[in-house]
Amino acid sequence: MNQPKRRPGLSLTLTVALVFALLAVALAPAQGATTRAPHVDPPATYTTTIVVEDLDAEGHVVASQTIKGEPQPLGTRQTIKGDPRPFLDSGSGGQPSGSGCRVLTVTNKTTTTLGFTAFKFITEVHWCWNLNQHRTTLNGVDVRVADVDSQYRYRGLNNAFNADLPNGKRVYRQGYFENCLVHYGCINAYYPSNDSRVYDNGAWYWITNG
Repeated sequence: MNQPKRRPGLSLTLTVALVFALLAVALAPAQGATTRAPHVDPPATYTTTIVVEDLDAEGHVVASQTIKGEPQPLGTRQTIKGDPRPFLDSGSGGQPSGSGCRVLTVTNKTTTTLGFTAFKFITEVHWCWNLNQHRTTLNGVDVRVADVDSQYRYRGLNNAFNADLPNGKRVYRQGYFENCLVHYGCINAYYPSNDSRVYDNGAWYWITNG
């Protein structure tokens, strides 16, 4: 009796088809299984950049200097003497002068764990001073945000006030950001703040909180 000839190609085809069928069953999600939440890249550090511009009588910039701080871990607390609130970073500058006008720009940049910019919270304080008259004139305060990552939303100011100091003015602005994910909603909130002090001798002092 003649035996039927085997077809090697048919055996290989059946084997490959069986492997793919088993993989499809193994990789298919179980009925009723939930999808895992995506990896969240949370804020990790902040950096403060200070820009101070000297203005002429018409408001044109005649000189500028930039002071950029080192990245600081979020949660690092530095207590300022005489103030119970914990702040993350601070600094001061300016040589005393008789009179003039300046703009103090504070950029509070938050960076994520993976090194991406989450957002920048920026305040600009415009002031003029006269040391002989002990006068500090606040000409304006501008608040803006920049480089906001697609997973973050700026919700506006959470707190804002101006205050008189014995020899100057204080300007405090606190922003409100949320970390929001598609299909999951907003999962965290962040409140960066810029606290600027400007004085009647042209000097300045700033405090930022991440």
